[in-house]
Amino acid sequence: MSASPKSQKKVAIIGAGLSGLACAMELSKQGLSPTVFEKSDRIGGRIKTDNKEGFLLDHGFQVYLPSYEQGKYFLDHQSLGLKPFSAGAKIFANGRYHSMSDPLREPQHLLSTALSSLATIKDKFLTLKLILNSNIEYTSIESRQTAMDFLSKFGFSQKYINSFFVPFFSGIFLNRNLEVSADYFRYLFHKFSKAYASLPEKGMQSIPEQMAKKIGSANIKLKTDVETADLLSGGFDHVFVAHADSDQPHTAWHSVRTEYYKTQSTDWVSKTLYLNSSPNSYVNHVACLSAAQPSYAPAGWHLFSVNILNPENQQTKKDLAVMFSKKEVDQWQYLTHYDIKKALPAHPRYGKQASKKSDRISYCGDHLESASIQGALYSGLKAAEKYLNCI
Repeated sequence: MSASPKSQKKVAIIGAGLSGLACAMELSKQGLSPTVFEKSDRIGGRIKTDNKEGFLLDHGFQVYLPSYEQGKYFLDHQSLGLKPFSAGAKIFANGRYHSMSDPLREPQHLLSTALSSLATIKDKFLTLKLILNSNIEYTSIESRQTAMDFLSKFGFSQKYINSFFVPFFSGIFLNRNLEVSADYFRYLFHKFSKAYASLPEKGMQSIPEQMAKKIGSANIKLKTDVETADLLSGGFDHVFVAHADSDQPHTAWHSVRTEYYKTQSTDWVSKTLYLNSSPNSYVNHVACLSAAQPSYAPAGWHLFSVNILNPENQQTKKDLAVMFSKKEVDQWQYLTHYDIKKALPAHPRYGKQASKKSDRISYCGDHLESASIQGALYSGLKAAEKYLNCI
């Protein structure tokens, strides 16, 4: 039996980040054998994990939400060995911590949440209302209103917005002004309310590694820098550019600095995120990764990640001493840090920009969708589907 015309198509993908891998997986499912070219020495794009002294160090504070639709489609959650953080957060404000949790999932924290002085009774009622009414289809996301405007018009007090929403979601959006689509905020808020933020057993890089296994190592060429024109003239029928390149509208980026510390102290070991609500703080939030996922640290040790949105300042230890006490922080041993200049696209387009340049060139990447794992996977899937529908 002769091969189908579809399977005879020679397709290239430039970039082995999540969008490129998702595109390759979908094409492979439909009978094609795409070749993925990656100029660096490993797959994953911005999702990378290093192992240092037995500690798993992701490049930047990253979590995975099992509620992502495209994650369910592309990934085997059970094989990833996901372990969750707690819902909610511990917010440092006015010299002490305030607990804010989802009362529907963690009723044991209902009293401390109800008694928190950071939120009015109206704020607490509106939070519950938002949990119950925030569902929005990913494909219907628009960008006409910012998240900050939405929260104010929804009725939340400015104190609660600044104390909870800003430090929590600025750690996700890398933007203290919450200048992201209100629809995307609602979508993400719903996903957080339906699943616990989690870490894979072998670090975040195990996500792209799992995808690469399904594509096949023979189809992924590392340390190979290629140009679209050369691939097309060299015999490829179609090229997918799975990253922001010079041929696309300018893509601005948010940066972030993540510092890692190891300690044998257990005084602050918790699955709950520590948020710093001070507008002048260097440290935005702190997480004990090994509390959520024990595999992130060797036995007898714990691993803390410290997320920083203002890398120009240099007062990490000062902020940490205020949050956890100098005695505690003196026990934390510095491991390393990552300064990520292109951590997230600052102006994702939520699918409103064409993903095809010509009949032979397509684009995909989270900058064309939302700055998230969901956005990257969906962009790769959508680009593959559009191509498949045309051949």
